[in-house]
Formats: sequence, C-alpha cells, structure tokens
Amino acid sequence: MTDEEQQDYGEKEYLVHRLLEQVEKTSDFDLSKTKFYKLVCIADRHLKNDLDRDIEFPRYWYQYGEVPWKDGFNTEFFSIASTGNGYNKVSLVDNLPESAFNIADDVTQDIERTIQWVVRQFRDDNAEDIEEYHYERHSPTEFVRTFHRFRGELKSYDPGQATFSSFLSNGNDDQHLDQLQNRLEQLILAYPEEKYDSMYNLFLRWENTIRLLLDQGDVESAQDLSRKFWMTICRVELRLHNNQNIPGWKIENWRRLRNSEKTKFENALEEIREEALANVTQTDELEAIAEPYSETMRESF
Repeated sequence: MTDEEQQDYGEKEYLVHRLLEQVEKTSDFDLSKTKFYKLVCIADRHLKNDLDRDIEFPRYWYQYGEVPWKDGFNTEFFSIASTGNGYNKVSLVDNLPESAFNIADDVTQDIERTIQWVVRQFRDDNAEDIEEYHYERHSPTEFVRTFHRFRGELKSYDPGQATFSSFLSNGNDDQHLDQLQNRLEQLILAYPEEKYDSMYNLFLRWENTIRLLLDQGDVESAQDLSRKFWMTICRVELRLHNNQNIPGWKIENWRRLRNSEKTKFENALEEIREEALANVTQTDELEAIAEPYSETMRESF
C-alpha cells in the first residue's frame, strides 16, 4: 500500500472497520444494514460524549433513526449487498492491518474502548432492539421519540381483534384505539413548531386525517399516510436540523428539495382525506335514511 492510499484511511474509517471486524468475530449472524447504521452512530456518540473524542463522523437523522453519511468517509473496505431475504447484509471486503490507518495512538485506544463497549452492550440485540434503544436514548426531539412510539402502536393495531375488556364493556372500550388517540394528542403537544415550522400546517392536517381514518377503522390508509408523512418530514425538516459534519453543499441540496417533497405529500394527503370525508358524508346520509325507517317500523309494531 502506498503512502497516498494510506491517507484514505483515517479515524472515521478505523471506527467503521473495527466495528465490522468485531461484530463479525463475535456474532453468528449476518450484520444487516439497519443494525450497522445504528451501531456505528451509537459508537460515534459514545466516543464523542463519553470519551470526549470527536472524530467528525458524518451522521444525520432520517426515517428509521440516525444514519451515517457514507459519502463522508472511505467505504471501499466493506460492501452492502442484498441477501434476497428482505434485508441488506454488510460485510468486510478487506481486513486491513492497523498500519493501513493514519491515526494517533491515543485515538486508536479510544476507538478500541468504544468498539468493545458497543459489542458488549449490543452483541445479542437484533436491529429492532437497537433501534428502540436509539430512539429512546438519542431522539433529537420529544416529537421524534413520540412519533416512533406511535408508528409501532399503529403498526400493531387491529380493529377487528376483540379484547376481553371490550367484550365485558359491550365492545365500547377499545384500549388500543384510545392509546393511539392519546398518542396523537402527545404529538400535538410535542411538535417543535419553531424548529420544524415548514411542516407544521401539514402536520396538523395529517393528524386530523389520521383521527378520521381511525374512527372509520381504515387502519391500512392510516398506516400508509403516516409512512408518507414521516418520510416527508424527515426530508423536509429532520435531516436539515439534526445532523453533524455534513458539508454545506449537501445540506443545500436537501433544502432545494423541500418544496417538491411537501407538494408530493400534500397531494397524497388530500386524496386520502377527500375519500375519508366522502365516507363520512355517505355514512351520515345512510343514517339519515335509516332513522325514519326504523321509526316507521317501531310504530307499525
């Protein structure tokens, strides 16, 4: 390896390389891209916050938590490939010797300590466990943490599944629906209006539409609309306001996409909302017809 090639591998690359190397040694399972992204960001947080060692690692918050900006460091020594089982596997392509990295001894020691901590802490955890840890410990705002909880609760909601408590109360007590409605209230209270101001009005319209869909039992549309909302707010607000060591030109590129992302979501929102409102109107009309019919039938008896 030439001196010029050696300069391509520094502190950021050493952190990533050692993490991959140690995970492969200590785990019997493939390392998914989701798990890798979470672990490397957690590692850099530990290095920076607990060991006071800033290696200027580039990361930002996105749809499923914090992710590394891969254009900000050399990635030639590892690969990300589809397994055909619905996820991407991350693996080392080259096991580089320590001499390949141009870093100081004290930095090497801090990174080694960090990697040992990460492996010890998360070796037996799956990607979902690590994602949960990441959101609960490191969410940039309470809104982000609360929305993560809402997504999980909405994903598991099945209005057709009766519970023992709802049976005892003649079907009037849907605890899961109450939980979702309460979580929506928490989201309104937690929304950082000044920080994420560009999406605030769309957020309020989304929240109102979700309530409408849940009242109608249309969970699939609620899930789809929530997924689109979260993807949009991540592109319009989250990654611009919650990042570190991302160059200005990249942030400016993200900023230029904001209006088109908002418009795309607004169109999808209005389409779903109009359909939901049409269902409300249709239901009201049916009830208006049914009421006098029922009254006539009662009188005939």
